[in-house]
Amino acid sequence: MNFFNKGKNCIILGGSSEIGISLAKRLLKENLNPVVTYSSEMGLKKIKDNLNKDIKVYKLDLASLDSIYDFLSKIDFQISYLVDLAHTNIEKLFASLKDEEIHSYYTTNVINRIILVKNIVRNMLVQKQGRLVYISSTAAYIPNKGQGIYSSSKLAIEAIYKIIGIEMYKKGISTVILRPGYINTGRAKNFIETRKDIEPYVLDVEDIVNAILYFLKDNGRIFNAREITLDRGFFAKKDF
Repeated sequence: MNFFNKGKNCIILGGSSEIGISLAKRLLKENLNPVVTYSSEMGLKKIKDNLNKDIKVYKLDLASLDSIYDFLSKIDFQISYLVDLAHTNIEKLFASLKDEEIHSYYTTNVINRIILVKNIVRNMLVQKQGRLVYISSTAAYIPNKGQGIYSSSKLAIEAIYKIIGIEMYKKGISTVILRPGYINTGRAKNFIETRKDIEPYVLDVEDIVNAILYFLKDNGRIFNAREITLDRGFFAKKDF
């Protein structure tokens, strides 16, 4: 399987995450150019410690429109691929949420992201090609307690990526939404350690990276404007 686009630049939103860093390394092996974003100095340090110094690295804070516009002003190259890993987390029972928390969370993870993605799609339209992969979550349709605005914001962004694929496919731009289940990284690790019964269904970072690469490549384009669950069948059964 090959990458269908003539261009080689792939933006990784949330590139300082373990998945983002691993994906960047694999893209380099595929002779693509990862364009990695980070939002904090800690994230930048992780990138510098783990990735080739020659790759493009940009600060991008979704909480700030100024940061988004500054990032876009620096994009003087064609974008062929986008992998969207960025998302902040909040887990609180719905009635306990503060009004300002709701406003801030949706501004960062929904409104500002939509503005960013719209401008990236416009970049892709110039070259009449593009592939976007959004990493959502099984929590988008099976949320746990406390995941109300996390789940609903994921669903909102899924709808945006879906409509991009519907509206833009004939213009050479397509999308796919991946919904991973439990991944042995980040904030899920502690939960997984307490649930030995789910070990056979747990995904690791390479599982996610392999899936992303598959859906970026030419054969993956048969999946457009669709949600794909990656969970080894865990949520297909009744006893989870």
